[in-house]
Amino acid sequence: MFVFAKHFRPDLIKPRPSVAVFLTWSVCVCTALAQQNPPDRAKDVPRWTSELQHKDPSVRWYAAHALGQLGPAAAEAVGPLRRMLPRAKEPDDYVHGTAAWAIGRMGPAARPAIPALVECLGAELDASERAQSVHASARRNAAWALGQFGTAARVAVPELVKLLDDEDPVVRVQAAAALWRIDRHAKAAPKLLEMLQAREPTESYAAAVALGELGPDVPGALEALVEALGHPDEDTQRAASRSLGRLGPRAGPALRKLLTSGDAGIRNRAARALERMGSFSDP
Repeated sequence: MFVFAKHFRPDLIKPRPSVAVFLTWSVCVCTALAQQNPPDRAKDVPRWTSELQHKDPSVRWYAAHALGQLGPAAAEAVGPLRRMLPRAKEPDDYVHGTAAWAIGRMGPAARPAIPALVECLGAELDASERAQSVHASARRNAAWALGQFGTAARVAVPELVKLLDDEDPVVRVQAAAALWRIDRHAKAAPKLLEMLQAREPTESYAAAVALGELGPDVPGALEALVEALGHPDEDTQRAASRSLGRLGPRAGPALRKLLTSGDAGIRNRAARALERMGSFSDP
C-alpha cells in the first residue's frame, strides 16, 4: 500500500522513523518493485485491468502497480485507471495515488486523462481542505504524472503553481519538477533550489534527487548540488552526490576541485560522483 514517483530509486531510500520520511520512503517503493520484480507477464493486460475492480484494496493496488510497470504496453488500461481517479470511485488513498502514477507511465496514449489528474491535485481547495480531501499520495503522484506529459499538460500549470506551497514537502518537489518538465516555468528552478537548502531532511533529500533527474539545464542546479555535499543531513549529501554523477561532464570541474577539500566526507562524495559519471577515466 504505497505511493510512487519515478525519480526515486530504491538505493536512495531514507531510513528515518518520522512520519514525513515514511511518506518519502513510500514514494520509493513502486520504483524499487518495478526494477526488481517486474509483473507476471503471464497475466495479460485485460486480466490486470479486471483486478482493478477487486474488493481487496491490496489486489487493486498491485494491479494498478503492475499496469504502470508495463507502461505503454498497457495503454488499453488507461480508461479503467482514469475512472479510478475521482475520489468517490476509489476509497483507498494509496490505490488512488497508484492509479495516477500508472497513468503517468503510459505515454501519449494517456493524455486524455490529464484533466482527471489535474482534479487529483486538489489545488482549488485551501490547505486544510486539501489535506483532508486529497491524500498526499494522490497529490504527489498526479503532479509527477502530469510532468511526464510535458507541454501537453500545460493546462495543469496554474494548479501546480498552487502546490508549490503544499504542506507536504514531496508534493512541493513533485509540483516544481512537473512545472519544469512542462514548460520550464520560472518558479520551478528557484523553488527546487530553495528546497535543497532546507534544513528539513525530507525536503532537501527529495529536492536533491529531483534535480538529478531533471538534468544539467536547471539553472543553478550544479552549484547548489555541489554545495549540498556539505548539507547537515547525510542522506541529502548522498543524494546530491548521486545527482551530480547524473549531470554529466559539466559537473566534472567543480567536483575535481572538491577532491582537495579539507573535509574527508566531501572528498569522498565528490569522488563517488566522479566515478558515476566516468570522469576518472577521462584523460
